[in-house]
Amino acid sequence: MSLSRDELRRIREGMLSPWELSFDAPTRVSLYLIGDRVIVENFNDEPATVKLAGGRAIGLGPGLALPSDEGFKLKPIEGGLEIVMPPRSLIALEG
Repeated sequence: MSLSRDELRRIREGMLSPWELSFDAPTRVSLYLIGDRVIVENFNDEPATVKLAGGRAIGLGPGLALPSDEGFKLKPIEGGLEIVMPPRSLIALEG
């Protein structure tokens, strides 16, 4: 919980390299890979900006969003997607 964003990025890069996926997010933001879905959950009490990149991230769009799809902002970036998430929220992305 006390790791910096850069420290987390390095750990996440090593863990996600077999899936050719990168995940850049603040602490207390989780990534779940379930089947063909990518799920991102923000446990913070403030909004979080998340970047997903790599082959699996290209072409993803919103599926389920909790508490609702209001407040989520998805923006295509080179090789992936940037997501601004509301506090205490979850989004399932599908290809």
